[in-house]
Amino acid sequence: MLTSARLWAVTFYIPVYYIPHVESTTVKVSKATAKKLAALQRSLRAKSLEETIQMLVKRHRQDLLNEAFGADRGKIRPFSEEDRGEDRN
Repeated sequence: MLTSARLWAVTFYIPVYYIPHVESTTVKVSKATAKKLAALQRSLRAKSLEETIQMLVKRHRQDLLNEAFGADRGKIRPFSEEDRGEDRN
């Protein structure tokens, strides 16, 4: 049997997490789409379907930005000495 001194030394720490209240809604999808979304969740190693959807939205936004701001990608080349408009002699 443990003495009171030893009982005091055995301590358990229980983490406490605060999860704020988040409103939710239901999205109706076909079973085939639900299976594809679950497969995508596994391949992305997402913790939840919500995280999977958030990743898809973020990726879509990034693709839109790349499309808008990368219009000349592949068409331009780095500046060279010949591109200078001045004489440095």
